[in-house]
Amino acid sequence: MGSLQVAMLGMVKPNLRCVLMSYGGKDIHARFVYDEIFTPDDVEDVSCIETELVSHFFPEFSVQCLAESVPPWTKIEPRPGEVMVFHRAESRDYRS
Repeated sequence: MGSLQVAMLGMVKPNLRCVLMSYGGKDIHARFVYDEIFTPDDVEDVSCIETELVSHFFPEFSVQCLAESVPPWTKIEPRPGEVMVFHRAESRDYRS
């Protein structure tokens, strides 16, 4: 988790709502959740973060980072096995 947070330094933009991570066996997955539509620049940032993680964990682990978007009013719930690595401050209306 710490390696992902370090890789994210300087890459967090206002439209990034949260980052969730899961790991098991030899796989590490990170899910970057953006408001509504993410941009090509956001996808490039996720790719750079993935590259940084690969540099820490290859060849022992497979790393996959994905960008996804959700409507701003949608509550974000971790999927089974995920932990929240980053979550921006939001109004209580988003989280209820």
